[in-house]
Amino acid sequence: LINCFHGEHNSRARVAEFSKIVYLCAERGCKEAVRILEKAGQKLAECGVRLIGRMNCPPEGRPLIGIYGSVLTNNHFVRDSFDRGIRLKYPLAEIKEAQMPPEYAAVIYAKRMIEQR
Repeated sequence: LINCFHGEHNSRARVAEFSKIVYLCAERGCKEAVRILEKAGQKLAECGVRLIGRMNCPPEGRPLIGIYGSVLTNNHFVRDSFDRGIRLKYPLAEIKEAQMPPEYAAVIYAKRMIEQR
């Protein structure tokens, strides 16, 4: 599998297609597939927690987290695990689907940061 995803013929489409297969296996009750997807959600939550921390949000804060992309919006195994991971550190977090692509949100955030200086 390592060569399949990290070899010279790797593509995002190939990885995405494999993730759909894992999801179908999880839906059919494969415990290992569920574990893989839940671990993916945990890893994404760890990244989210680090990003929220960089914005100096205290644990009692209410960060608004916009999720984007089919892995978080269409895969309940990943999404539920992600939500649990975020709420371990930020129990009052509001997690919802983003209203705009993340690139736009990054530009808006950068503009606000520049204006605050």
